[in-house]
Amino acid sequence: MNNKQQLICYQQIHCKIQWKYSSTLKDDFEDIKVSDLQKEIGYCYGSTQYIMRFIEMLKHRVIRVLPELNNVKIILSLFDKNKLLHRLMVGTIHLINKMLNQENKIKNYYKIIFTTIKYKDEVVFMGIISFNGID
Repeated sequence: MNNKQQLICYQQIHCKIQWKYSSTLKDDFEDIKVSDLQKEIGYCYGSTQYIMRFIEMLKHRVIRVLPELNNVKIILSLFDKNKLLHRLMVGTIHLINKMLNQENKIKNYYKIIFTTIKYKDEVVFMGIISFNGID
């Protein structure tokens, strides 16, 4: 292991969300419900291990339970304020932070990768991997 690799303390937060919105043009979410909230703390060295841990979580918690892998579509994207799902995720991040009584550590949404997994054209997973504070 390279001694210059940064020790990264990360948290993985898993939950189910349900939402309703009145307008797709604004952040007019009438109702965002978060349930089954689980928080895990982990450590790794360097951004490569950090990315690999995220991929392993995706494989373990999402992809392995989908029976037909040819119907799985993984979409990686940078923050786009015009995308409803991205605005929903930002709103959910703020809601979860309030629920956990912690401050939002994401200072720059353009330093995160939004990951969406669709199965048979239905969204089955939305998540982010944040590079805020990582060299």
